[in-house]
Amino acid sequence: ARCWGFNSAGEVGDNTTTNRTRPVTVLNPAGTGPLTDVAEIAIASGAACARLTTGQVRCWGNNANGRLGDGTTTNRALPVTVLNPAGSGALTDVAQISIAQGHTCARLNSNEVRCWGNGADGRVGDGTGTTRVLATAVLNPAGNGPLTGVGQVVANGSGTCARVGAQVRCWGDSVNGETGDNVGADRVLPVTVLNPPGLGPLTSVSQIARTGASACALLTNGEVRCWGDNAFGSIGDGTTGTDRFLATATQV
Repeated sequence: ARCWGFNSAGEVGDNTTTNRTRPVTVLNPAGTGPLTDVAEIAIASGAACARLTTGQVRCWGNNANGRLGDGTTTNRALPVTVLNPAGSGALTDVAQISIAQGHTCARLNSNEVRCWGNGADGRVGDGTGTTRVLATAVLNPAGNGPLTGVGQVVANGSGTCARVGAQVRCWGDSVNGETGDNVGADRVLPVTVLNPPGLGPLTSVSQIARTGASACALLTNGEVRCWGDNAFGSIGDGTTGTDRFLATATQV
């Protein structure tokens, strides 16, 4: 991995807090050489994570609210190992990672999700709204077991969304409708994103994206549906200023 830019919390990963205007090598946790076996990189303001080919995760940078997942809230200028929920060893079998401004999530090979960091607004998805410094299982909408069948997870802003089969589940802050369930209330457990009439789940979803307080879904027919904050036209339906609490078709 190579990183560059603002480095006040060590988010470049080279064991300094010196801003870098050119790419520098991200070091291993011991600081003795490059971090190797990197399969995927995820970044957000102040921090970064790498999924390794071993299925483990290393994170570095700003660790406010424990979003680096090492059981502490100490900033790290070198990568640290994301720990399992018990804190007894590395989180393993990770297939995908996504990091937001205050929390981080990982999709496992079992198609379950683990999240950690700032739990305000329910963004960790464990039914509590509690901040977590260790990876925590995201629960299903009933709260009686893990969320399963996840093919993609996206953490951004103060919430998270997951593609489950061809549908979408979201949790966390929803003051602007970013959970897509037509309610506009924070969700500490995943809820189903509804179709534009609000009569059932949004279906035929192949990919999801989320930024700030809005989210979008690409459908298998090539169309796009978006929901949430629309202050600057983020929904793409030709309007501004009216938030969308249901998935809305973008227009050309």
